[in-house]
Amino acid sequence: MPFFSSRPQIFAHRGGCDLGPENTITAFDIGMSTGADGLELDVHLSADGVVVVHHDRTLDRTTSGSGPLAAHTADELARLDAGYWFTRGGEYPFRGRGIGVPTLRDVLVRYRGVPTIIEIKVYTAAMGEAVADEIRRARRRIRPIKCLNARRAFASSRHASSATHTTVASRCRSGPSMKNPTCGACSSGVSMD
Repeated sequence: MPFFSSRPQIFAHRGGCDLGPENTITAFDIGMSTGADGLELDVHLSADGVVVVHHDRTLDRTTSGSGPLAAHTADELARLDAGYWFTRGGEYPFRGRGIGVPTLRDVLVRYRGVPTIIEIKVYTAAMGEAVADEIRRARRRIRPIKCLNARRAFASSRHASSATHTTVASRCRSGPSMKNPTCGACSSGVSMD
């Protein structure tokens, strides 16, 4: 399915965070199995400069780890229990199942051809370049988008954009328009076909 189509599309937000542990391969598998048209995910940089898929700056809310995500290597993050705090019916069905924090590369390769919205959580040129590198390696087409007038996020998206020879959509405050049909998605980052 193309990223922009004539019908509304449903994206599994963080993979479907009510269905499985957010921003994990498990959640993305569950979200896609429900019929979602695409995925939405969040990215940070690990201590060793690897783009990893995680929402928060810290690990405490969703994993068995604690402290800043950026203080851990991608390998350390992969070994954490990212299903630790997910509950369903008062139980913890994903604890101890080997669900770690995935890398962006793992997600892009596994879901090749699935439209994906990447929300960039670290607003630096290095982050934008790292995301663009991963997208290029996965041979995905990038379409940067920007909402919420977050200048730093826009700058990192621009770095991703220039690194892949595409354009960045402009911000519109009044909702979707011809210039920015994705306005209202409330994220800053890139989308891919």
